Amino acid sequence: MHALYTLLYLAIFAIFVKKYSIKSIITMFFIIILTNINIYNELSINDFTYSIFSNISIISLYLLMLIIFKQTRYIDFKGSLFVFCINFIFLLAYLNIISVDIYSSFNVIALMIICLIAYFINKNLALIYLFSLFLSMLVINKFNLFFDILSLFISFIFIIIRAKNN
Repeated sequence: MHALYTLLYLAIFAIFVKKYSIKSIITMFFIIILTNINIYNELSINDFTYSIFSNISIISLYLLMLIIFKQTRYIDFKGSLFVFCINFIFLLAYLNIISVDIYSSFNVIALMIICLIAYFINKNLALIYLFSLFLSMLVINKFNLFFDILSLFISFIFIIIRAKNN
């Protein structure tokens, strides 16, 4: 799970590259190596990132892959706003600021409603939410595939970028 945070650093690099060339692909290869080498106390950069953000969700993987492959057109302003709002509600429920018991108990009906609402906002996003819902039913640690802080940050950055472009 720690090695998946390499995608975060590749996405950050991909933001600054206009078009991929051999030089940028070699640089990406070195980023992969550098983020996985142990640098301090048998810990890598990915381990330090994991200690900040915890497990990475399917939604974060989807958003990072969109950035890396420069396909951010598949999530629009409404989709970014939806991801941000849903993740913010999950964060507030996790911190027990709102008394909705979404995060601690596995409420399949609430997650299916989220998938249904996502279908009307962005069909690609709805498929990713449905995929993460399906995987969360198969895995014991259910919500680590559905919600994380990283997707909250990425969707907030998408909202800012989309708001400036409109």
